[in-house]
Amino acid sequence: SRAAVWGDVEYVPLSEAAVRDTSVQNEIKWTPLKPHRRALVKVLYRYRGQCARLVDVCRETIVVPSLEALLGCLRQLMSDPDIRILRIKNSLDPDVDPPSGFRAVSINLRFVGADSQALGIQCHACELRLVLRSFAVWL
Repeated sequence: SRAAVWGDVEYVPLSEAAVRDTSVQNEIKWTPLKPHRRALVKVLYRYRGQCARLVDVCRETIVVPSLEALLGCLRQLMSDPDIRILRIKNSLDPDVDPPSGFRAVSINLRFVGADSQALGIQCHACELRLVLRSFAVWL
């Protein structure tokens, strides 16, 4: 088991959570891939044609109940040897004014463990957003 507890929240791999409690599958809302048109616009206008900079095609969101739970989730991600964190962007910071008004901690990461290497995806970057439940109405 790779479970960890931070405050009142326990973090477990999805496969383990589903075995413990099959109702957890009903709580999961998978995020679709970024639409092709939006990805193309972002590459052309924001990244000036440098498609390797587009790292949020594959993205997921975890909604957490509190700041303590968010920090615990971040600590768990940072301590996982199968995850390489590339960048953390904190729009929860009151000094940051995101254009959309959406606030989250966005993490660009790669999965680098043996399973990822076997699938040949260890170089693929994706985005994980950690969102406080109070902001989840934006989703």
